[in-house]
Amino acid sequence: MKAIILTDIEKTFFNAAIDITGFIDNEIEEKAMTAIMLHPDDNVATVIQEIGDGEEVQIISDRGKIVKAVTAADSIPQNHKIALQTVKKDADVIKLGEVIGRATQLIRAGDHVHIHNVVSKRVR
Repeated sequence: MKAIILTDIEKTFFNAAIDITGFIDNEIEEKAMTAIMLHPDDNVATVIQEIGDGEEVQIISDRGKIVKAVTAADSIPQNHKIALQTVKKDADVIKLGEVIGRATQLIRAGDHVHIHNVVSKRVR
């Protein structure tokens, strides 16, 4: 099993987001499925709780505002990524405004983004 490695920014945000009802805008339902998008150029967001196939996921910014909603095409484990838009094969996967990898296949909005469809920039 591989360890989940979070950046310092993500650690800070996840610690703050543990009490979701106090952190996130009141317009988000208390038990809403949510994911965090930390940069406006990101094409993926990190889910902060396990997401079920077909569930609507509210995407929140680092300021706790809803910026988008997508429907999960797959079940997605906590701390994994969800695609915010279509990412073509061989296109960059962007998180925190930085390229973190390359899509190895077409990824559609709502898809689970992980090692099965992305090759890490670190591995290249």
